[in-house]
Amino acid sequence: AAKAIKPSHMVATKDAIIQSIITRAGTPMVSEGDVVKKGDILVSGIVNIMGDFEEILGKEAVIADADIRCKTYYDYKNTFSLYYTKKKYTGRNKKGYYLNAFQKKLFLYNPRNSYPMYDIIVSEKKLHITNSFYLPFSFGRIDVREYDEEKLKYHEEEAIRIANARLDRYINELIEKDVLIIENNVKITFKNNHCISSGRFVVEEPAWKYRTILENEWRIEPTDEHSGDNH
Repeated sequence: AAKAIKPSHMVATKDAIIQSIITRAGTPMVSEGDVVKKGDILVSGIVNIMGDFEEILGKEAVIADADIRCKTYYDYKNTFSLYYTKKKYTGRNKKGYYLNAFQKKLFLYNPRNSYPMYDIIVSEKKLHITNSFYLPFSFGRIDVREYDEEKLKYHEEEAIRIANARLDRYINELIEKDVLIIENNVKITFKNNHCISSGRFVVEEPAWKYRTILENEWRIEPTDEHSGDNH
Protein backbone atom coordinates (compact mmCIF):
# COMPACT_ATOMS: atom_id res chain seq x y z
CA ALA A 1 0.00 0.00 0.00
CA ALA A 2 1.10 3.59 -0.64
CA LYS A 3 2.57 5.32 2.40
CA ALA A 4 0.04 7.38 4.33
CA ILE A 5 0.80 11.00 5.24
CA LYS A 6 -2.23 11.56 7.48
CA PRO A 7 -3.41 9.51 10.51
CA SER A 8 -4.90 6.34 9.04
CA HIS A 9 -6.39 2.93 9.74
CA MET A 10 -5.23 -0.24 7.97
CA VAL A 11 -8.34 -1.83 6.43
CA ALA A 12 -8.93 -5.10 4.57
CA THR A 13 -9.11 -4.85 0.77
CA LYS A 14 -10.95 -8.19 0.45
CA ASP A 15 -12.51 -11.02 2.47
CA ALA A 16 -9.69 -12.95 4.10
CA ILE A 17 -8.36 -15.00 7.01
CA ILE A 18 -5.64 -13.36 9.11
CA GLN A 19 -2.51 -15.50 8.94
CA SER A 20 -0.26 -13.26 11.03
CA ILE A 21 -0.21 -9.72 12.41
CA ILE A 22 2.60 -7.83 14.12
CA THR A 23 1.62 -4.29 15.13
CA ARG A 24 4.12 -1.47 15.56
CA ALA A 25 1.78 1.52 15.75
CA GLY A 26 -1.96 1.76 16.31
CA THR A 27 -4.45 -0.57 17.96
CA PRO A 28 -4.81 -4.12 16.52
CA MET A 29 -8.47 -5.02 15.98
CA VAL A 30 -7.95 -8.61 14.77
CA SER A 31 -5.89 -11.64 15.71
CA GLU A 32 -4.35 -14.58 13.89
CA GLY A 33 -7.09 -16.88 12.56
CA ASP A 34 -9.82 -14.22 12.43
CA VAL A 35 -12.09 -14.06 9.38
CA VAL A 36 -12.45 -10.50 8.09
CA LYS A 37 -14.58 -8.80 5.46
CA LYS A 38 -13.56 -6.23 2.89
CA GLY A 39 -13.44 -2.81 4.59
CA ASP A 40 -12.93 -4.14 8.14
CA ILE A 41 -10.38 -2.23 10.21
CA LEU A 42 -7.39 -4.52 10.86
CA VAL A 43 -5.28 -2.02 12.79
CA SER A 44 -6.92 1.16 14.06
CA GLY A 45 -4.98 4.40 13.94
CA ILE A 46 -6.79 5.55 17.10
CA VAL A 47 -4.81 4.84 20.27
CA ASN A 48 -5.52 5.48 23.93
CA ILE A 49 -3.34 7.86 25.95
CA MET A 50 -2.75 6.10 29.25
CA GLY A 51 -2.01 7.60 32.66
CA ASP A 52 0.38 6.35 35.32
CA PHE A 53 -2.33 4.14 36.80
CA GLU A 54 -3.45 2.65 33.50
CA GLU A 55 -6.38 5.06 33.27
CA ILE A 56 -7.36 6.41 29.85
CA LEU A 57 -6.59 10.12 29.68
CA GLY A 58 -7.63 10.62 26.07
CA LYS A 59 -7.15 9.47 22.51
CA GLU A 60 -4.92 10.40 19.60
CA ALA A 61 -4.79 9.50 15.91
CA VAL A 62 -1.65 8.05 14.33
CA ILE A 63 -0.67 6.28 11.11
CA ALA A 64 -1.23 2.60 11.83
CA ASP A 65 1.77 0.40 11.09
CA ALA A 66 1.90 -3.40 11.07
CA ASP A 67 3.09 -6.47 9.21
CA ILE A 68 -0.07 -8.28 8.11
CA ARG A 69 -0.41 -11.46 6.04
CA CYS A 70 -3.82 -12.76 4.97
CA LYS A 71 -5.03 -15.94 3.33
CA THR A 72 -7.14 -15.01 0.29
CA TYR A 73 -7.73 -16.21 -3.27
CA TYR A 74 -7.73 -15.07 -6.90
CA ASP A 75 -9.99 -16.55 -9.58
CA TYR A 76 -8.28 -16.85 -12.96
CA LYS A 77 -9.78 -17.32 -16.43
CA ASN A 78 -8.19 -16.87 -19.84
CA THR A 79 -9.69 -18.03 -23.16
CA PHE A 80 -8.47 -17.84 -26.75
CA SER A 81 -9.50 -19.35 -30.08
CA LEU A 82 -7.50 -22.20 -31.59
CA TYR A 83 -7.91 -20.51 -34.96
CA TYR A 84 -5.65 -17.61 -35.90
CA THR A 85 -4.50 -15.77 -39.01
CA LYS A 86 -0.93 -15.38 -40.17
CA LYS A 87 0.46 -12.86 -42.64
CA LYS A 88 1.93 -14.38 -45.78
CA TYR A 89 3.83 -11.85 -47.88
CA THR A 90 3.30 -12.24 -51.64
CA GLY A 91 6.59 -10.62 -52.64
CA ARG A 92 4.79 -7.79 -54.42
CA ASN A 93 5.70 -4.33 -53.20
CA LYS A 94 5.71 -0.71 -54.29
CA LYS A 95 7.89 2.22 -53.26
CA GLY A 96 6.95 5.86 -52.78
CA TYR A 97 8.94 9.00 -52.04
CA TYR A 98 8.30 12.35 -50.42
CA LEU A 99 10.03 15.51 -49.21
CA ASN A 100 9.38 16.86 -45.73
CA ALA A 101 9.82 20.62 -45.49
CA PHE A 102 8.71 22.74 -42.52
CA GLN A 103 6.60 19.83 -41.17
CA LYS A 104 4.70 19.44 -44.46
CA LYS A 105 5.01 16.40 -46.70
CA LEU A 106 5.27 16.79 -50.46
CA PHE A 107 4.65 13.39 -52.05
CA LEU A 108 6.66 12.69 -55.16
CA TYR A 109 4.81 9.40 -55.45
CA ASN A 110 2.35 7.93 -52.93
CA PRO A 111 1.72 4.20 -53.40
CA ARG A 112 -0.85 3.80 -50.60
CA ASN A 113 -4.03 1.78 -51.19
CA SER A 114 -2.12 -0.26 -53.74
CA TYR A 115 -3.23 -3.68 -52.42
CA PRO A 116 -6.22 -5.08 -50.46
CA MET A 117 -3.90 -5.93 -47.52
CA TYR A 118 -0.51 -4.39 -46.99
CA ASP A 119 2.10 -3.13 -44.52
CA ILE A 120 3.65 0.31 -44.79
CA ILE A 121 7.26 0.91 -43.77
CA VAL A 122 8.42 4.53 -43.69
CA SER A 123 12.05 5.62 -43.44
CA GLU A 124 13.24 9.22 -43.40
CA LYS A 125 16.64 10.90 -43.62
CA LYS A 126 17.45 14.48 -42.78
CA LEU A 127 19.39 16.29 -45.52
CA HIS A 128 22.69 17.91 -44.59
CA ILE A 129 25.58 19.68 -46.29
CA THR A 130 28.25 18.69 -43.78
CA ASN A 131 28.24 16.28 -40.84
CA SER A 132 27.15 19.08 -38.51
CA PHE A 133 25.09 21.39 -40.77
CA TYR A 134 21.59 20.03 -41.42
CA LEU A 135 19.03 21.55 -43.77
CA PRO A 136 15.37 22.01 -42.74
CA PHE A 137 14.44 19.31 -45.23
CA SER A 138 14.21 15.55 -45.06
CA PHE A 139 13.75 12.86 -47.68
CA GLY A 140 11.39 9.96 -47.03
CA ARG A 141 10.77 6.56 -48.57
CA ILE A 142 7.59 4.53 -48.30
CA ASP A 143 7.65 0.75 -48.79
CA VAL A 144 4.28 -0.95 -49.30
CA ARG A 145 4.38 -4.74 -48.95
CA GLU A 146 1.38 -6.83 -49.98
CA TYR A 147 0.31 -9.84 -47.93
CA ASP A 148 -2.45 -12.44 -47.80
CA GLU A 149 -3.95 -13.85 -44.61
CA GLU A 150 -3.60 -17.56 -44.00
CA LYS A 151 -6.03 -19.18 -41.55
CA LEU A 152 -4.31 -21.67 -39.26
CA LYS A 153 -5.15 -23.72 -36.17
CA TYR A 154 -3.04 -24.35 -33.09
CA HIS A 155 -2.28 -27.95 -32.16
CA GLU A 156 -3.23 -28.73 -28.58
CA GLU A 157 0.45 -28.81 -27.55
CA GLU A 158 0.97 -25.33 -29.00
CA ALA A 159 -2.18 -24.02 -27.31
CA ILE A 160 -1.06 -25.43 -23.95
CA ARG A 161 2.31 -23.68 -24.31
CA ILE A 162 0.56 -20.38 -25.04
CA ALA A 163 -1.87 -20.86 -22.14
CA ASN A 164 0.99 -21.65 -19.74
CA ALA A 165 2.96 -18.60 -20.93
CA ARG A 166 -0.05 -16.37 -20.20
CA LEU A 167 -0.50 -18.04 -16.83
CA ASP A 168 3.19 -17.49 -15.99
CA ARG A 169 2.86 -13.78 -16.77
CA TYR A 170 -0.15 -13.56 -14.45
CA ILE A 171 1.73 -15.39 -11.67
CA ASN A 172 4.72 -13.06 -12.03
CA GLU A 173 2.38 -10.06 -11.70
CA LEU A 174 1.07 -11.51 -8.43
CA ILE A 175 4.59 -12.14 -7.14
CA GLU A 176 5.54 -8.52 -7.90
CA LYS A 177 2.62 -7.48 -5.63
CA ASP A 178 4.09 -9.49 -2.71
CA VAL A 179 1.61 -12.34 -3.19
CA LEU A 180 2.72 -15.83 -2.10
CA ILE A 181 0.92 -18.62 -3.97
CA ILE A 182 -0.06 -21.49 -1.68
CA GLU A 183 -2.22 -23.51 -4.09
CA ASN A 184 -2.58 -23.38 -7.87
CA ASN A 185 -5.80 -25.05 -9.02
CA VAL A 186 -5.86 -23.72 -12.59
CA LYS A 187 -6.72 -26.31 -15.24
CA ILE A 188 -6.50 -26.12 -19.05
CA THR A 189 -9.42 -27.50 -21.09
CA PHE A 190 -10.60 -27.36 -24.72
CA LYS A 191 -14.16 -26.58 -25.79
CA ASN A 192 -15.71 -25.35 -29.05
CA ASN A 193 -12.27 -24.81 -30.61
CA HIS A 194 -11.16 -22.63 -27.70
CA CYS A 195 -8.42 -23.17 -25.14
CA ILE A 196 -9.72 -22.32 -21.66
CA SER A 197 -7.58 -21.83 -18.55
CA SER A 198 -9.59 -21.45 -15.36
CA GLY A 199 -9.28 -22.08 -11.66
CA ARG A 200 -8.38 -20.52 -8.33
CA PHE A 201 -5.14 -19.50 -6.66
CA VAL A 202 -5.09 -19.72 -2.87
CA VAL A 203 -2.57 -17.12 -1.72
CA GLU A 204 -1.02 -15.31 1.20
CA GLU A 205 -0.73 -11.54 0.81
CA PRO A 206 -0.94 -8.27 2.79
CA ALA A 207 -4.53 -7.53 1.55
CA TRP A 208 -4.82 -4.15 3.27
CA LYS A 209 -4.78 -0.46 2.45
CA TYR A 210 -4.76 2.82 4.36
CA ARG A 211 -7.97 4.71 5.14
CA THR A 212 -7.64 8.25 6.46
CA ILE A 213 -9.12 8.75 9.93
CA LEU A 214 -11.90 11.33 10.10
CA GLU A 215 -11.97 13.92 12.88
CA ASN A 216 -15.35 12.71 14.17
CA GLU A 217 -13.98 9.18 14.64
CA TRP A 218 -11.85 10.07 17.63
CA ARG A 219 -12.27 13.70 18.70
CA ILE A 220 -15.19 14.34 21.05
CA GLU A 221 -16.35 17.94 20.86
CA PRO A 222 -17.13 19.52 24.24
CA THR A 223 -20.87 19.92 24.93
CA ASP A 224 -22.56 23.10 26.10
CA GLU A 225 -24.25 21.25 28.99
CA HIS A 226 -22.18 22.98 31.70
CA SER A 227 -21.05 26.01 29.73
CA GLY A 228 -23.11 28.36 31.94
CA ASP A 229 -22.06 26.84 35.30
CA ASN A 230 -20.00 29.03 37.64
CA HIS A 231 -19.51 26.42 40.36
